[in-house]
Amino acid sequence: MSLREQDKLGRRAKWRRQAKRAERTGDIDWRAFELQAGRDEISVDRLDVVSDDEIAKIAMREFNERFFGWYVLTVLDVNKAGCTAQCSEKDGNPYHADILCPEGDSNDRKHFVRELAHRLASRARFKRWGSWS
Repeated sequence: MSLREQDKLGRRAKWRRQAKRAERTGDIDWRAFELQAGRDEISVDRLDVVSDDEIAKIAMREFNERFFGWYVLTVLDVNKAGCTAQCSEKDGNPYHADILCPEGDSNDRKHFVRELAHRLASRARFKRWGSWS
């Protein structure tokens, strides 16, 4: 399955403080899009192919109920940030996708991936799920 530019991708918000700030100010913390060490992809959910309720149930199961919403980007946003996106269904989540980050300069990898995270965060919008309690 291929993605279209207008398809929405959601990075799960699992930290209450970051999610509350995003809702209040509209600013997304760049660390929400930080790559894990040794990885070149960022896990997201395809939001246009499933109900919010169904994908939230998957997120809550995977995060032990610690789930507050999504940082939402379109595929076009991802492309403009210098990355690409692809479907990557996985066990327990047929709606999974990955944001793929280019390799960049290995001499300054840390700076490069941090810049990508900033670009993604600046294009994202927060979509709340559930309560803050």
